[in-house]
Amino acid sequence: MAQNPEQAFRTFSFYRHFTLRGDLADAIRPEGRPLHFTTHGLTLAPFHIGDDTRYHAYFRRSEPVVVFGAADSGVPNRARADGLTFLDALWQQAPFAASAQFVRAVRGLADTYLSAGLFSSTERDRVVAAAVDADLRR
Repeated sequence: MAQNPEQAFRTFSFYRHFTLRGDLADAIRPEGRPLHFTTHGLTLAPFHIGDDTRYHAYFRRSEPVVVFGAADSGVPNRARADGLTFLDALWQQAPFAASAQFVRAVRGLADTYLSAGLFSSTERDRVVAAAVDADLRR
């Protein structure tokens, strides 16, 4: 549960935090207490604590644009017919052994999106350029 008194649905974006490993280790950090973590300015705690702190149990993930770390392509993160977005399909291929493997995966998937009419050629080029510019070695 995420401890927070707000009543609105919380929206999180995680893909910008991924490294070549393709995991959330850099987006969710231990807080110093057992089973407590922080992300997006919120404390995540286990349900079994059972205190009277207000919390969110459900979240909405929002990945509106194709972004790799600080390299933002500005291209919408569109979904294919199967519901997977570009970033979903890309990170299913992780981990990547090196940046070159990551860029090849981005280029291949961007070509597929171009062929399917989900990217224009300009958008494809912007996505690939963002992948080349990304520093995902953390």
